[in-house]
Amino acid sequence: MNPRTLSLRAQAARALRLACLLATLAAGGALTLPAPALAAERAAAAGVVSGIVTNKATGNGLIGARAEIPALNLSALVDQTGRYLISGVPAGTHELVVSYTGLDTQRISLTVTAGQTAVRDFELTSTVLMLDTFKVTSEKAGLSSALTQQRNADNLKNVASMDALVDLPNMNATELAIRLPGVAFGNPGDEVVEVISVRGMGAGMSSITIDGGGMSSFSAQNRNTRMTAFTGAMFESLEVVKGQTPDKPVDSLGGGVNFKTRSPLSMREKRRVTLNFTARMAPWFTEQVPIREQRRTHALMNASYIEKFAVFGSKTENLAVSVNAFYSENAFGFFRSQRDYQQTNAQPAFVWDYRTTDNYNNRKQRSLNTKWDYRFNQNNLLKLNLIYNDAPEPMRRQYQQRAFAGSQTTVPNATTTGVVPGWTDRITTVRAVPTAANATFSTTAPALIDITSTLINRDQRLRHMDLAGEHILGRLDIEWAALWSRTRYRTLGAEAGLVNRIGNVPFTGPNGSPGSATNNIQGPNGETGVGWILDRTQSNLYPRFIQNGGLDFTNPANYRPSVNGLSSNSGNLDIDLIKEARAHFKYKLPFEAFSAFLKSGGQVRDHTVELERRGRRWNYLGTTALPTDPSILLWDKVKTGRNLPIWDAAPFIQNGQPTNPALWHEDIYFREQNRLANSNKVNEVITGYYLMTQGRVGRTGFLAGVRREVTETEGISRIRARVLSNAAQRAADPIGSAQRDYEDAYLNKGKYGQNFPSIHLWRDLTANLKLRGAWTTGFGRPSLANALPNFSFSDTNQTVSIGNPALLPQQAKNWDFSLEYYFEPAGSFSVGWFHKTISDFIVGGRETGTVGLGNDNGFEGQFEGYKILQSINAGTAIAQGWEFAYQQQFRFLPGLLRTLRLNANMTLINAHGDYGGTAYLSNGQINGFIPRTGNVSVSWDYRKFGVSVSYNYTSKSIRNAFNVNQPSRNQYLNARELVNVNLRYQLRSNVTATFGVANLFNEPQIYYRGIPDQLETFLMQGTTITAGIEGRF
Repeated sequence: MNPRTLSLRAQAARALRLACLLATLAAGGALTLPAPALAAERAAAAGVVSGIVTNKATGNGLIGARAEIPALNLSALVDQTGRYLISGVPAGTHELVVSYTGLDTQRISLTVTAGQTAVRDFELTSTVLMLDTFKVTSEKAGLSSALTQQRNADNLKNVASMDALVDLPNMNATELAIRLPGVAFGNPGDEVVEVISVRGMGAGMSSITIDGGGMSSFSAQNRNTRMTAFTGAMFESLEVVKGQTPDKPVDSLGGGVNFKTRSPLSMREKRRVTLNFTARMAPWFTEQVPIREQRRTHALMNASYIEKFAVFGSKTENLAVSVNAFYSENAFGFFRSQRDYQQTNAQPAFVWDYRTTDNYNNRKQRSLNTKWDYRFNQNNLLKLNLIYNDAPEPMRRQYQQRAFAGSQTTVPNATTTGVVPGWTDRITTVRAVPTAANATFSTTAPALIDITSTLINRDQRLRHMDLAGEHILGRLDIEWAALWSRTRYRTLGAEAGLVNRIGNVPFTGPNGSPGSATNNIQGPNGETGVGWILDRTQSNLYPRFIQNGGLDFTNPANYRPSVNGLSSNSGNLDIDLIKEARAHFKYKLPFEAFSAFLKSGGQVRDHTVELERRGRRWNYLGTTALPTDPSILLWDKVKTGRNLPIWDAAPFIQNGQPTNPALWHEDIYFREQNRLANSNKVNEVITGYYLMTQGRVGRTGFLAGVRREVTETEGISRIRARVLSNAAQRAADPIGSAQRDYEDAYLNKGKYGQNFPSIHLWRDLTANLKLRGAWTTGFGRPSLANALPNFSFSDTNQTVSIGNPALLPQQAKNWDFSLEYYFEPAGSFSVGWFHKTISDFIVGGRETGTVGLGNDNGFEGQFEGYKILQSINAGTAIAQGWEFAYQQQFRFLPGLLRTLRLNANMTLINAHGDYGGTAYLSNGQINGFIPRTGNVSVSWDYRKFGVSVSYNYTSKSIRNAFNVNQPSRNQYLNARELVNVNLRYQLRSNVTATFGVANLFNEPQIYYRGIPDQLETFLMQGTTITAGIEGRF
């Protein structure tokens, strides 16, 4: 495809200039506000107090610590670099107080000289913390850091420190996110937390950022940001923002997750080296699939180096550099049992589709990131963050055995269907139906068994650069950032799929002629087809699978590759590119009685997703069965004894080509049609700007403002011709036929803009009790795929279906209230309630108009009078719920109990609405909605030994499939409980040995169809053990 140039790139540059101009004008306007004469006189005689605040035990900067001069009502919070700065301090001697959650408050007296900076550094400590081992101290400091940042926030958010939790089995950053209130697996999948759900909303409706900026990812057309490319060691903390503020993008319906990198300037020492070496193992005494057992142990390693320098004549260390290198082999294997049932709301229902799958994958990750912070004077800071990440899947092997007869709507009869009447809720009988006299290779037999080998060979490369600055110009603070993030996701040459089938006519039979009933495979006694009995009487999970006539399904000679039985997606390429610029201007208003700020700014994000498709497929020309691989042992055979033959695709395809081309005939038309029809490109430019105010009056804080975002989209892809080529034309000229069938490249353009007001209020009812309330607006953008033409038509129904690039986001109006109580020295209990009114749900297939007459009707004169069908915005819903969170360090307890730490939370959500449909739905009827989640984590230490246990609960929910009219088709994921255990032992003051068990009780994922008795999927990942050494030097 040769897409035309997208015009939005020039518009992006203009929009950025406009946003920066608006922000500058707003800030400039603030600068012109008249200041009282008294304030001006004081400013001329004022000085500055500045310094670094660190934790004496860990050496880390205490972000959020409060430095204040109580007598003058002046204060400042410690920033990300560990520094505080109090300006406008009158000359003279004052008491300076520095406090931080969980540490002892310090007070000193200092003298300030007019026009000068008084520097005072602090090392806060606690008598209790100094008695702890280094690792325990880091965890407690992490908890205190999270509490402090959460307490100081002007909006509702939950914060977690990477130091606070130690049992992250894969060192994956999002493993920490699901421990916070309202956050759950977006899709459990292979147990690697790739995407998340916030407050019951789908994964595509929850944004993920790094230091407030966008991040590229594969699967970006669906707005899913997959965090498997990042190690948790890169970050200091993460925050789940549930109350959006005007200075941040609003593209999040449930909530946004922001990962914050650690500033290398924030440490006390000049140099720091941290090492972590871990082995991850599938233990021999737990149930694992055989192909996982062949390589049980894998490595995870992380090394970081941080150093500070005094450069360009500075007397203090003003440049800090951190380098973090990470390598992991995230291996997993699983067994999946799947079955599908007759579409009926009555019982019993027959099983028409039965599958078992063994899977093994070793995802590797190699990442290198470096961060440079340079403070060239006390008012100016530059930051550079570079990420280089490779995450290949060298070879994912998947072997599936599938027996199926008809479909869920098949009506069994006494002669021609595979399923035999008389089934029960535990036994389904499938007969071997003789091959019809007029059958061909394209005829689907009533009963079939497929043996599929799938090899996945892919490479993900991410390159991310973020340059930012912070500047103080008197009362004006300026922040700006520019980032470039690109992910390339490529399918490599070893990817392949091979399907061998029994029960159907081969593409080419034993006589070497095109497949037909005359050359069908026959058994010794002339039998054809295949039959079986699926008996779940003794075990629903591991049923008996018994031959019931027809060809012997244990004999490899009775199988042949199916039609298009060999395939490869080698050459597929996904590119996701984000370019972003943003600027913020914050002006301190000249009021003496209270503190208030005016803030304005703008942001432009240019997001392009491009897909190239190179899928190919081949038909088998041979006359004999392909050789099997008897060395492959599957879990199904181990548990049931079923002995179906197994093939491995690797010997038959290399570098995207069959190893023996003489045995295979390529479908060239498919290759070219796939390239033209499925390659596409989407560009989205989002321009946002805002005006807000924030401040504090006594014990009451406020933040309010409005943000406007304008989104422009362009999508280009090819659409099919109204009349396609016929079979004879495709055989004679496959490439030319495909090019004529998909010669038209269609450009879709769309634009929408919206305003998003919000207001946040909080009040310190007492020194430790905080009340919050907020009203906010936000939205979840439609998939980027909606910007593509996606053209199709039906002459029978006289309709054309096209994409809708002007489709509006799903909008939410939110109320949030919370009551937070903070314990001394370090703990909190909070209760929160939220209410979301969601509108403009996206509904497909709605009539939006009629195709006009003439050549300029938008369809080059075709489809005159046809109805136009598009996705539109319609429908409403309400989601509301409660969030409870409790965390405590029990230092006040006697004896051995004083080292206990508890972290617990629970989220209860209910939802109801029409969701754009005709039926009114509630909790148990909403696809993807998760009504209950909970977490409990308990830690305890004794001298050099420590132990922690974490528990994660996710309630039952509908996943992937929901049908109002046919409840029997609903797919439910059962409630799930995961338990992890972590042990540690202090070898030296700065070296710790760790031992952990993930999924202690080997909890499976269990799906069912319609009713709990109809098991649909059983997915067992297995228990894993990690053991390692970590140290800081």
